Amino acid sequence: MMLGTPRSSTPMVSTNAPAVASSPVVRLEKLISPVRCVSLQRAGKQLREAAVEVADLRELNQVIVNSIQSGLMTTDAESRILYVNRFGESILGRSLAALRGQAVRAVLDSPLLGPSELGARAATRALARLEVSYRRPEGQRLELGVSVTPLATQEASPGGYLVVFQDLTEIRRLEEEVRTKEKLAAVEHSGQAAIPALEQRFNQRLAELEEDQEYVRRNNTGGEFMDAAAQELIRRIATRRWIGVDGQECDFL
Repeated sequence: MMLGTPRSSTPMVSTNAPAVASSPVVRLEKLISPVRCVSLQRAGKQLREAAVEVADLRELNQVIVNSIQSGLMTTDAESRILYVNRFGESILGRSLAALRGQAVRAVLDSPLLGPSELGARAATRALARLEVSYRRPEGQRLELGVSVTPLATQEASPGGYLVVFQDLTEIRRLEEEVRTKEKLAAVEHSGQAAIPALEQRFNQRLAELEEDQEYVRRNNTGGEFMDAAAQELIRRIATRRWIGVDGQECDFL
């Protein structure tokens, strides 16, 4: 019996065996990559949404500021103008470009609006409001009501001021008109109350004049037959003045 070739105890390695397995780091990276991609996409979307929201809020804030029917002016701590809303531009008759960087005191032409004065007014409620007379570039004079408040910051000292101003010209004109009408009404009322007394005095004076006229008619106006008292009375009558029916002043005799 022929013995076959002895088999080797060493296992045969197949040439079609799979490649060596990936390292743990590579496997972890493969797991993290999709998650990272999703996170970045989500973060990018949130950033875009936040940017749109900020833009919308900025636009809304601008619409609100421009819709306020008062002048709004912001300044730095040295009272230099930083911003003026559109209604404020229309009141002052000047654009933001022309106003930016100028001192409030110089623009409104009031020594009560310097840097130290603004600080004092912003800190004291009783001084927060005042009125100033402002002349527009074309020469029109306006009466402005002005109030000052500090801009809220995290610092102890104010970083600037908010100046709110309104055109009070028409209001002051109407108030003056009302006061004039009230004075005229008071004069009319007092005049009506005084009419009976004036009428009584007028009738008394008219009666006295009629008596004087009758006296003159009864006596010789030449004075030859008059005593001194009668002559003095005639002299007084002769020097009186009279307002005729035509409104002209003339001699009584």
